[in-house]
Amino acid sequence: MLPNLSSLSFRIENVDTISVKVQKPKIPGFVDPGNQSRGVHKRRISDSKRKTQAALDLPALLTRDGKFRVHVPRLGQEDWQATFTVEQGTPLTMRMYTTGEPAPLQEDEDDDDEDIDYCAELEYRADLLPPTLYVSTLFEVSDRFLATCDMQPMGAPGVGNMTLQVFDVIAVALGVRTISLGDMASYRPEGPRPPITLDNSLSETLSLLRGYGYYEARGYFDSDFADSLEGDRTGAPPIEVELTRIKMIDLSWIHTLTTTPLKNLEGAIAGFPAVVNSFGFQVPEFCQRKYTVEWCAEHAARVRVNTIQPIFDWIKANFDEQSTRSAMDSSMRELCKRMTVGTTVRQQNAFGSALVQPFYVAVGKGDAVMLTKHIFNGKYLSVRTHPDGGDSVPLLEWTDVRQDIRVETGYVSL
Repeated sequence: MLPNLSSLSFRIENVDTISVKVQKPKIPGFVDPGNQSRGVHKRRISDSKRKTQAALDLPALLTRDGKFRVHVPRLGQEDWQATFTVEQGTPLTMRMYTTGEPAPLQEDEDDDDEDIDYCAELEYRADLLPPTLYVSTLFEVSDRFLATCDMQPMGAPGVGNMTLQVFDVIAVALGVRTISLGDMASYRPEGPRPPITLDNSLSETLSLLRGYGYYEARGYFDSDFADSLEGDRTGAPPIEVELTRIKMIDLSWIHTLTTTPLKNLEGAIAGFPAVVNSFGFQVPEFCQRKYTVEWCAEHAARVRVNTIQPIFDWIKANFDEQSTRSAMDSSMRELCKRMTVGTTVRQQNAFGSALVQPFYVAVGKGDAVMLTKHIFNGKYLSVRTHPDGGDSVPLLEWTDVRQDIRVETGYVSL
């Protein structure tokens, strides 16, 4: 059903690094670092004594504790580097730890993160069929702990994205075809944000403003339909084809919700099943169950009560008649772009009430939506903004797992 990447080989670029290539999947070499308990101080071996191992096979990697450092090239800038520790157990874990004491708490801060000593965690679930990787933590720490994560340079933009790219490389090296995570992406208290956010969710807000979320841009999609791709597929199209078709319909759904003028929105939602059937391909059975006539009619009625009417009432109470007419001719996305920082929670909830999917999975802590990424022969499906602009349906494209990320070994304990 998916490519077998069990045949792994290695190539040493130089004495310091091993390059992981996608065409012929490779796995980083590891040197047995000896005792790697958290209580032991570590130092890097000098360049003249650093070791690499070119013939280390996968079982050897998974049966020992170790430590490796990744180098992620950045255009026109120094490499971003991060250190991960491999810890045995069920599941086997790879963690980026903190390296020092965080800044003291300010008077208005709480200490919810007091006991957290790692910034990112990837679990390898070899006990599952098929084996999978699970991103259990991705920088869910406060800013004062973020400054102690074992990475350089500190404060580099895009550390979450680069860490996910490293996890892609690990997946290819291990022959793993899926990576899963719970979407908890949110805006940091002191970081930049648009005037309006939906429950502080980065993914929901981006879906409203551009048509797709943070993780969708990186190939992670709703696990509900990922599960539908498993099992007996006799007579079904290839998984990558069905995945593409499902996402085309989902993106069209979000586009309908966010770009239709409010005065036409209720009818557009109720009529979406006809849009699904208008695509020039066999509609996946998953989408037929998802966007039913009954569910869309019910959601259209909810949007009228919880979104259209509250927004109309708010604008009518605060602006002149011309502004009210203009608002009803505008879409939710257009209105959001006109919002100011003073937008109330009630107004935000009105937008959020419309922007939902028929299926919703709550997992882990909070209301995380479970997402899954499929990797096919070193490629994954991702979403990007249409060249015509943000008001067109976003595009799907097949993206290569990065081939330029280097893995450095050669760590020992004192």
